[in-house]
Amino acid sequence: MSRRSGLVPPSISAGATPTGWAPFAFGPRFYLVLLLGVLWLLPAWRSPRYAGVMLAWDAAALVLWLVDLRGLPAPRDLLVTRAFESAAELGVPARIRLSVANHGRRFVRLMAIDDLPATLAVSPPRLTLEVPAGGSASATYEVVPRERGDHRPGAVYLRCQSGLRIAERWCRSDLTQAVRVYPDLEEPKRVALYLIRSRQIALEKRLKHQRGEGREFESLREYRDGDALRDVCWTATARRGRLIAKSYQVERSQAVLIVLDSGRLLRETIAGRTKMDHAVQATLTLAFVALRSGDRVGLLVYGRRPLLHLPAARGAAHLGTILEGLAAVQATLPRPDAVGRRMAIPPAKE
Repeated sequence: MSRRSGLVPPSISAGATPTGWAPFAFGPRFYLVLLLGVLWLLPAWRSPRYAGVMLAWDAAALVLWLVDLRGLPAPRDLLVTRAFESAAELGVPARIRLSVANHGRRFVRLMAIDDLPATLAVSPPRLTLEVPAGGSASATYEVVPRERGDHRPGAVYLRCQSGLRIAERWCRSDLTQAVRVYPDLEEPKRVALYLIRSRQIALEKRLKHQRGEGREFESLREYRDGDALRDVCWTATARRGRLIAKSYQVERSQAVLIVLDSGRLLRETIAGRTKMDHAVQATLTLAFVALRSGDRVGLLVYGRRPLLHLPAARGAAHLGTILEGLAAVQATLPRPDAVGRRMAIPPAKE
């Protein structure tokens, strides 16, 4: 959990390329200029020569559009970068920064549309950037992932305009990348202290009521009446010349195996999330608490066959492996088979 920075998707950059066979259009102010030229129709009712003036006005507007279009930076002069500022977690807002570097010689005003899948954003984010010549600009927006697993944000589409906004050029930057959405990483921390304390209280009660019934070695002591002969440490007895017995305590470090059913019934939605999402969140929380308590944790996810098998282990690296595995787990359509031949667990990969 402390290595959250390693879960942040890497930044991706790409140059822009033209879109379509005619990647240009008239800007909004071009139509305003044409509308002003229509005013010449008023005097044209009295003198036809003013109609020629209107045509000359329209021609001048077209020339102005061509000049403005040629002054826009070429698509190859624009470098677009998408950077996640935090890991993508289910139901947690994630901030994304979109940056554009302008290597051209003229100011450009950009309207950017980031093509994100519906599982990350309900509608594609729209941003406006003003990038000076030879400089860069950036803007941020937030998305709230609605589904775990791997998702692929697509290209960023740009509408480029100058300060006059007479002409505009269309281009795109291919920023397709794989983004993994993880379970909520804060929830295990929120309940960890409470669960760990509850577990400690339960262990203390077990130690109080079941003293000596564990098989984890604690210390050596002198033999007492009523001690079992199997508890006698014969090597220590031989060294000291008197009976020495072993003292045991209830085991504190266990191997915890978490088994998760991924059957089709877990596809139902409760409170905006599927049952599978709730089960994955509970699994992650249990694994986090068990590892924090010193236990070894293993994981088995099954449907018609084993989908994920992680042998019991300890450490932060193992928790990261569990997190990566749970992020990709999805509910399956076939009915699960918990006792059939397909449940033969394959050997764990090293």
